[in-house]
Amino acid sequence: MSDIHVKTGDGAGQWTLVFHFAVPNTTNVVNVNYRTALINAGMVATSSLSSGDGTNGTISSAEETALADGSLYEVSKSVPIEGVGATTGSRQALIREAFTITKERTIAKLQNVLKYFGHTESEE
Repeated sequence: MSDIHVKTGDGAGQWTLVFHFAVPNTTNVVNVNYRTALINAGMVATSSLSSGDGTNGTISSAEETALADGSLYEVSKSVPIEGVGATTGSRQALIREAFTITKERTIAKLQNVLKYFGHTESEE
């Protein structure tokens, strides 16, 4: 399974990257697993990638299953990966840095949005 998939560019150095992040297998403050909360909140979506074997711009069936069961979360992001003096190594480092930053922000946001998901109350 790949964490990062490169899609298309805009012709000016920006590329659409599809990131896959593991959703923590932990519970929120009301003891609901984040993966369950993600599913039950209707926040699970199909991939923007075509079905396939995970190569050549496709998503594997294992990745699709992980998205559907809430253990994986997909985010698309436009990232500038070309420029003067860019090398394969520098582009790879930039892509990985964008992944790490986006992962930290995305997981923190998911945990915040789903913090109380599943809590119930009665009037009395």
